[in-house]
Amino acid sequence: MKNQNKYFHLDTVHLLPPTDSDRLPSKQRTRSSSPQPKTSHTLPRPPPIPPREPLSISKPIEINVLLMGEIGVGKTTFINAFINYLTFESLQQAEEGEPVVLIPVSFLITVGNRFKEFAVKLGNTDSNENHEQQGQSVTQQCKSYIFDLNNRLRLRFIDTPGIGDTRGINQDTKTIDHIYNYINNLSHLNAICLLLKSNISQLNVFYHSCLNQLLTFLTPN
Repeated sequence: MKNQNKYFHLDTVHLLPPTDSDRLPSKQRTRSSSPQPKTSHTLPRPPPIPPREPLSISKPIEINVLLMGEIGVGKTTFINAFINYLTFESLQQAEEGEPVVLIPVSFLITVGNRFKEFAVKLGNTDSNENHEQQGQSVTQQCKSYIFDLNNRLRLRFIDTPGIGDTRGINQDTKTIDHIYNYINNLSHLNAICLLLKSNISQLNVFYHSCLNQLLTFLTPN
């Protein structure tokens, strides 16, 4: 028996719609490619953090020191000595270099066996320093001198008119009132430095009274 080849003739081709099983992979691909909707939850906002200044540009701490003393005790000289102490690293350097005169000063020295007096003046002329009237305060009004010790520390010396003016107690009362009005404009006062002459062992009654008068205006805060 011979093998007969059978041929099927296709008149038309019918394309069937895809089944659910065929569509599943397509849906999975669609889901993986598109972002999934997220459920949003409203969370309370944290309180705003105030801006902080960098440490390098923060304002330095100010130390305010009030200098007080009798006329001629050397308050101005003390300030000049302090700036030279900061300028020169040793006494030898200070002797070899030019002195720094922040505030003009004048004083008398005696030379020779006859003790001849010579007036020595240092510094430029300053209207706040009157060297012509003997017995009166050279410093006419309070004045601040600021020293930047480093980036975070600043020292302020407040030079004041001397106590014990030859013009009388009324002038000293005006001086105390002027000192109080001046320091009242400061935010704070760290210390009061009392300068005494080397031959004075204690405050005299008059100076003590003037100091107490000033302290009555001050409070611990």
